[in-house]
Amino acid sequence: MGRPREFNADEALDRALHVFWTKGYASTSMQDLLDAMGLSKSSFYEFFGSKHDAFMAALRRYGDREVARLDATVCSGGCARRLIEVQLRSVIERPSGDGDRRGCLTVNCAVELAPHDPTVHTAVSSHLDRMEELFHRLIARGQEEGGISRRHDARSLARYFVNALCGLQVMAKADRNTQALDDVVTTILSALD
Repeated sequence: MGRPREFNADEALDRALHVFWTKGYASTSMQDLLDAMGLSKSSFYEFFGSKHDAFMAALRRYGDREVARLDATVCSGGCARRLIEVQLRSVIERPSGDGDRRGCLTVNCAVELAPHDPTVHTAVSSHLDRMEELFHRLIARGQEEGGISRRHDARSLARYFVNALCGLQVMAKADRNTQALDDVVTTILSALD
């Protein structure tokens, strides 16, 4: 009979997520993970398998949380157009104290790893597909409400907004000035007219 686990796996995974999100996959060492998670090597390997396995679990957790957050927005019943605007503006209004310019973990992975790692590519694509579906629901609702023009197909607009959101996250991470980002959001929203 094995020894009982002496750590909270959810907390350990959240700590790993923070390290990967802050440093990126390649710059995160095993020692970084062990220190942050408070685990021995044997406990880490026994529970998580490998650095890559821990990373994939952290990426899935991040994606699930982001999708759940947007899904709650979609289901809130508020004005669809306003909810889309709030979603975009939240990217540029996030506090960036203590040099926190981590950006979106999914977007970071799309750039750093997805071109070279098929598993990450699949996870990133799945996350973006889920985001597209939520934007599609929100845009279709907005078109039904009359607050969003039917000039463009709802699916095409959803794809555009996921793409625009990703680009906005990259620009915000690069520390563009807030006024410039605000101008970009205003232009993006004009696609709804």
